Amino acid sequence: MYEGEWEGGEKHGRGRYLCASGVSYDGEWSKDKRHGRGTCCYGNGDKYDGGWEDNKKHGRGRYTFKSGNVYQGEWRDDRASGKGRCSYINGDAYEGAWKEDRAHGFGVYSYKNGAKYEGGWVKGKKSGQGRLFFEDGGVYEGEFKEDEIHGRGKKQFVNGDLYTGMWLRGLRHGEGKLTQANGEEELEGLWVMDKPPEKV
Repeated sequence: MYEGEWEGGEKHGRGRYLCASGVSYDGEWSKDKRHGRGTCCYGNGDKYDGGWEDNKKHGRGRYTFKSGNVYQGEWRDDRASGKGRCSYINGDAYEGAWKEDRAHGFGVYSYKNGAKYEGGWVKGKKSGQGRLFFEDGGVYEGEFKEDEIHGRGKKQFVNGDLYTGMWLRGLRHGEGKLTQANGEEELEGLWVMDKPPEKV
């Protein structure tokens, strides 16, 4: 059911449309398509308020999920793409670059527990160069892959110790050096799955 303006037998201008599935749209139309500014309420409880182009979400808009998660930012071709921020119901938040509904590019993810990651993302996962601030106060700076610390990097532990070297899926693995804060000892050599090199 449609109530609103028409032109040449097509929905054009402002109008409201309600279909049997429970989806409703209230906003601007152009040549029978959602185009301009409008609000769409979906049958699953989600809601979008923002720009449209050729029946697709486009431009700036706010999408509220039934779960309570909220994305606000840029859209392209019906997907979150560009700059945007998503606040999650668990208290976490991500702000930065998006591509096709996933974090992609540079962005900052803030965790409810106080931890924070700032750096590169690929298809929704931490990837490339970044910095991770741990809840306990430790800081890692270096490479990430598939959402994990992986590659070359350094970590400053909360007790002041500093490890610089290679990592494998979150563990110290490969050539690396641990400098203890108290200056008593340095462990340098080949690490294996977080185990330090044997003392000579």
